Amino acid sequence: MEDVVRKCVQLLREKHPGKYCRVKCVSYESIHDHNVCSEWRGIL
Repeated sequence: MEDVVRKCVQLLREKHPGKYCRVKCVSYESIHDHNVCSEWRGIL
């Protein structure tokens, strides 16, 4: 999950430097009793 968020932030930073951004990635697990979430907020 962290890798997906990190890649999104890298791509956004290239296109929109200096902008505030929030990236949230959620994986809804079908075989486990919990979901996984990773989030990043800040200036690109």
